[in-house]
Amino acid sequence: MPPNNDPRYSQIIAKIFETKFREGRRAIRFERTEIVNAARDLGIEYAIV
Repeated sequence: MPPNNDPRYSQIIAKIFETKFREGRRAIRFERTEIVNAARDLGIEYAIV
């Protein structure tokens, strides 16, 4: 599958990262609801599949 260059995905991940990042963490866990909420906060429409 080719990479998706849609900037909306980067914006959503960046928003989640900003709220969850802590120094020294190797991974950041998040739930689907956090993706939906971040998209909504950014004004990005999404489809529920």
